[in-house]
Amino acid sequence: MSRNCFVPLCKEGYPSTRSTNKVLGIRNKTLFKAPKDPKVLAQWVKAIPRSDRDLRSGIDRVCEKHFAETSLIKYFENVMADGSIQKIERDRICLKENAVPSLFPDLPHYLSSIKKIRKPQV
Repeated sequence: MSRNCFVPLCKEGYPSTRSTNKVLGIRNKTLFKAPKDPKVLAQWVKAIPRSDRDLRSGIDRVCEKHFAETSLIKYFENVMADGSIQKIERDRICLKENAVPSLFPDLPHYLSSIKKIRKPQV
């Protein structure tokens, strides 16, 4: 079972990164298993620029820094009797149901940029 991030050049999950973060007092990034739903898995495979091996469902993991903030659930939200919302921080961050990794800060520009489709010359 993979304990590090599947995205190329991402060092999250490696023992050296975890121990360095512990010494510095930094919280380790949460790793999310690849989804079991074939449709969502296909979206993950298409989004992650890796060609040397396939993303395995339920085995390989992707860290939280590759997801948009809107795809992460960081708080428990409780609606109080007076209508106000109380937020309690989660110990472990969760993913929303159909979240797809979209941020790749460690990759070179040519791997992480969206290629423009050129119109044929007339």
